[in-house]
Amino acid sequence: MDQSLTGLEQASLPREAEDSSLQQLLQGPVPGVMQTLAHNLQRIDRRNFRSERDTQRIVYARFVKDLDPNLRTMMLNAVIGSVRDSEIEPEALLAFVENDTSAGLVTTAIQHYLMLGSTRINDPLQALADILPMLSDPIIDTKGQILAGLLSFGDRRVCAALRPYQDDFKIKTYEQLVSSIQGSTLHRCTIDHLLLWLVDLVREAKSKPVLKENVSNLTKTVISMVSQARSKSVEDRLFNFGHFPFASYTESSINSYDDVIAEFEPIFDSLNQFNNPAVDKLVSFLCDPDQENSERRSTPAPRRAKSSRRSHDRRVVSIFPSIERREQNRRTIERRLESRR
Repeated sequence: MDQSLTGLEQASLPREAEDSSLQQLLQGPVPGVMQTLAHNLQRIDRRNFRSERDTQRIVYARFVKDLDPNLRTMMLNAVIGSVRDSEIEPEALLAFVENDTSAGLVTTAIQHYLMLGSTRINDPLQALADILPMLSDPIIDTKGQILAGLLSFGDRRVCAALRPYQDDFKIKTYEQLVSSIQGSTLHRCTIDHLLLWLVDLVREAKSKPVLKENVSNLTKTVISMVSQARSKSVEDRLFNFGHFPFASYTESSINSYDDVIAEFEPIFDSLNQFNNPAVDKLVSFLCDPDQENSERRSTPAPRRAKSSRRSHDRRVVSIFPSIERREQNRRTIERRLESRR
């Protein structure tokens, strides 16, 4: 038989479907609890997720107890691959979001669910709406980790959607947030949101001293986030869900850290007015995150003068070219601060 004809006949035969990422993982010698969790995850869809949550919680508790974060991350990556290939439903990722105890794993699950979760023309933020109620769910004990994952996603709409929940966060949520905030990239909207949140919180703490510890934890969160960044450039993007579900998607722009921080000077001036040592330390750190003296980091920085043209600030030289733009931003930010009072 003609070899070319044989090749055509073979090409016309239906190809055997490749195994999904999750199936490939389970073909190896994996612990039984991974097999059990995979079986449950493959059953989940949007219609039955809520009714299956109690079962998922029980199975996942054993999953966390028996497996270290590396094996759990391996499982999560396999699930992400299967969701991306439409082998299982995106709601399977929510089991990781609300049940895992590893901050890095929760952040990864959140960010992929926001990108891969279900959306509709009239409800593009449906995936976000699935996660937000977890922040007020009394059963969930890792709200700070979930909050950290949402904040580090770097989308303005996500940050805006967090505001209604912030007044109800307990001290444990703030403490978890400090140790859970992650991300190798700084996002302008995340810095902006955290600083404006801090203004509101420190103002309220003046009449409610019990909130001072929350203020301290929020300042530590910002310091931790900036310290972890691999580079001190800042990404500025309006939306972070991709251009397929959102026609208004815009490309990212990368700005230098110094330029972005210079534009936050009006917020720094507002924060300085509260005479709070933790806040003063944060402002000093943001203006010079590369301080090498660890003792200097642990000592509250002297209060900065209210004037943005400080003759003794050694960063004036690098900030000076941005003064005209900063004045315009000052007026914009001051209006935002005024509207939040």
